[in-house]
Amino acid sequence: MKRLSSILVLLFISAPLSAQNVPIEALSDLSFNFGNPGARSLAMGGAFLALADDASAAEANPAGLTILSRSEVSLEVRQIETSQTFLISNATSNTFSDDETQVSFASFVQPWANFVLGAYYHKPLAQSNETGTVFQNVNAGTLELTPFTNSLNIEIETFGLSGAWRVDRLSLGVGVRYQSLDQNASSVRLLSATDTFSATQTADDSDVTFSAGLKWEVTDRFNVGAAYKQGASFDAPFNTVSQLSGGQPVRVEHSADFNVPDIFGAGIALRPLANQSWWILADVNRVTYGDLADNVVGTDGVPRQDFKIDDGTEIRVGTEYTFRLAVPLSIRAGYWKDPAHRLQYTGPTNTISGAAFGFLFPREADDEDHLTFGVGAVFSNFQIDIGYDDGGDSGSIASVSSVFRF
Repeated sequence: MKRLSSILVLLFISAPLSAQNVPIEALSDLSFNFGNPGARSLAMGGAFLALADDASAAEANPAGLTILSRSEVSLEVRQIETSQTFLISNATSNTFSDDETQVSFASFVQPWANFVLGAYYHKPLAQSNETGTVFQNVNAGTLELTPFTNSLNIEIETFGLSGAWRVDRLSLGVGVRYQSLDQNASSVRLLSATDTFSATQTADDSDVTFSAGLKWEVTDRFNVGAAYKQGASFDAPFNTVSQLSGGQPVRVEHSADFNVPDIFGAGIALRPLANQSWWILADVNRVTYGDLADNVVGTDGVPRQDFKIDDGTEIRVGTEYTFRLAVPLSIRAGYWKDPAHRLQYTGPTNTISGAAFGFLFPREADDEDHLTFGVGAVFSNFQIDIGYDDGGDSGSIASVSSVFRF
C-alpha cells in the first residue's frame, strides 16, 4: 500500500475542516462522562434520577430538591483518570493517560416550605494531554501514519441555579445554566522531511442552557423520576497550516461549533423492604451524541454526509443498603454501560482519501462496561461519601463528597 504521506495531503485538503471538534485527531477519542455529580450517585452507577435526595439534585434532577428541609452546602472532589488512543498503523497504536484532581461540584441549597432553591458549580469535562510518536514508515505493505504530535486542553464549567416546587407527592424542577468552554486542541503531522500539516481548534465561549425534571413519590417505597438537560453550543474556530515542498505556509481559517449533546433520562427507585434500609435504582438515559457531528462541511463549502456519531443509550443500575447504627453507614454498588460514541467515517474506502478517513475514523467501536462501588456515613449535621467508578481501559473516577446541613 502507498506510503501515507501522499494520502494525508489529500486527506487534509478534503477533510471536514469547518465541522466542529471531531475532525481534529487530538479530539478523536475524547472522554465524555455525563454521569450525575456526587460520590453517592457515582457509587450507585449514576442511577439517581428517581432518588435525587441530596444537594447534587440541583444538577442531576432539580425536582428532587424538594425533599430537603434544611439548608445544605456540598462539595465534591474527583480524581479522574482517562486515556486516549491514537492510531500509528493498522496494527499498532499509542495510548496517552491523563490524571486530573479537581473540585467537580459545589452547591448551596435553601428550602422555603414547598419551594427550594439551589445554586451550584459543576465541571462535567476536564482533560489534557500531550503525546507523540517518532514512528517511521518502514513497511511498504502496511498502511502507516507519519510521525505526529497531539496536544489537548479542554474544560467545560457550569454555574447553575435550580428551583423546585412540590405539590402533594409530585415535584417539578427547572434550572438555568451558564456554561463555558475553554479549549485548545492541536494535531501536527510530519508528512516528509520538508512537508508538515497542522490542525488547531481553539475556543473561549459560553452559552446559557436549561434543564428540567420531575419526581413522583408514587408510594413511600416507590419513586419515578425524569430529567432533561440541554446541551450547550459553543463557537470553536478551526484553522489549518500546511507547508509543502518547502513553499510558504498556507493558513486557512474556518468557523466551527462544539455542540454538547442533549440528555433525556428516566428512572425508578424501589425500596423492597418495609424497614426502608434498601434502595434499588435504575436509570435509562438517551444521549444525542450525534450532535457532535452536526453540519460537517468540507473546505469546498459542501456539506459532508459520510461522518457520523450514533446517539447512545446509557443503562445505569445501582443499589444502596443502610445499616441503622448510631452513625448510619451505607454501602453502595452499581453498573452502567457507556455506549460507543467516537466519530465514524461511513463513506467508500476505495479512494486514497477514503482509505485514510476509514483508517483514522473506523466504524468499529465497542460499548464500555463500568463497575462502581462506595460507602457513606451520616452524622447529625454532616455527611461524607466515597465512590469509585472502574471503566477498565477507558479510565476510572474516584470521588469524595461531603454535605453540611444547618
